[in-house]
Amino acid sequence: MLEKIISITILILLEYHNSNFIKIHTEDNIYNLLSEESNVRMFTSTSPLNQKIPKDAQYLENSLYLLENAGIPGIISLNIWSIPIFDIYSNTKVNLSKISCNIYKCEKFDKLLIPVPDGIFSEVGSDHSVTIIDNQNRIIYNFWLWKKCWFFQSEDYCPGGANYASFDSDGINGGINVAKLAGGILRTNEIEQELIEHALLFSTPTSCKDSVVYPAIHSDGKVTDKSKCIEIGSRLQLDPSLNLDSIPGITQMEKIIAKALQVYGAYICDTGGKLGLRVENDRSGKKIYQKYGAPDRDYFPLINIPWDSVKILKPQWNKDGSKAYNWTDNN
Repeated sequence: MLEKIISITILILLEYHNSNFIKIHTEDNIYNLLSEESNVRMFTSTSPLNQKIPKDAQYLENSLYLLENAGIPGIISLNIWSIPIFDIYSNTKVNLSKISCNIYKCEKFDKLLIPVPDGIFSEVGSDHSVTIIDNQNRIIYNFWLWKKCWFFQSEDYCPGGANYASFDSDGINGGINVAKLAGGILRTNEIEQELIEHALLFSTPTSCKDSVVYPAIHSDGKVTDKSKCIEIGSRLQLDPSLNLDSIPGITQMEKIIAKALQVYGAYICDTGGKLGLRVENDRSGKKIYQKYGAPDRDYFPLINIPWDSVKILKPQWNKDGSKAYNWTDNN
């Protein structure tokens, strides 16, 4: 009898842990209304993520060597390493939740109630990342190692780390590493619109240890040989003079990405197993990426983008955000 009572108690406690007992609200009650059709550009026009690459930008002479060492062509993971992004609008059901980070401190979340959408889930890969975009309050939240807290904890979710930024900020108040799941990630609606108006984000296996360039502020890299590594915060650009329509075999999706690489470029934002483009997890069920030429599998290389025409820019900014050399703003 005692064993049966203990078993039932354990099942009840596990059910409590796996359920969400916070009252469900809609933003109609707690936020100012914002049309779901609104297409709000994230972060200010002066954000490094939104600035076009200047025509007189300078480049590293050993760009191709560094990129070959990183493992070109770049790849995409549509499943394991794609980031779930949850947009909150006026009709989205949310749970107002308390957050407590269990690895990196996130004190600025202590007094906040975060709107967590119903059915939220994190990236399949070991980072277990997830992004929430609160279009009502114009705030984006990024979480790493996302998970629910245990039943005996007073908070609701206990990720490894977390940060947030206002739409009206430059988006990099915590460095490009913070923005890696925000304004720089390739989203499914951008593929459908065939237009990307911001810099993209790549991870690399060859990021430098203890060496970064603005707008990054720290590195998780392990490569100590500076002649063989790429610094977190480095910016890549595809030769803007190339005629993309003349490239044999290039898919529509590759062309959309390549155009963004010509105009806005891409930042190295993280350390990863491959030179990988960070993309949104397609939760639509419509196979949006495949409709625009991606193969129907998880990993695939962007083989038709001419990677031998991609260069790494010399750092545009000093650590304080001032110009590192006299380049022309063409935004």
